[in-house]
Amino acid sequence: MNHEKGKHRQGDYHLNNIEGFFTTIKRAIIGQYHKITDPHLQNYLDEIAFKKNTPSHLAFNALFIAACATY
Repeated sequence: MNHEKGKHRQGDYHLNNIEGFFTTIKRAIIGQYHKITDPHLQNYLDEIAFKKNTPSHLAFNALFIAACATY
């Protein structure tokens, strides 16, 4: 996206979404995980994406159902 040419958005995508997601990743590393290793990187990113994209009441229900299904 070229801000100098006035391009800030392309369809549903704009830089605020991307920058917001990267900020969420950085805050999770600083505040929650502290150290991320290569074998687990995708799991951390999946968790962050799930939390960002899922309303909290639906996230709890999904986790509860998944926990019950394992027993």
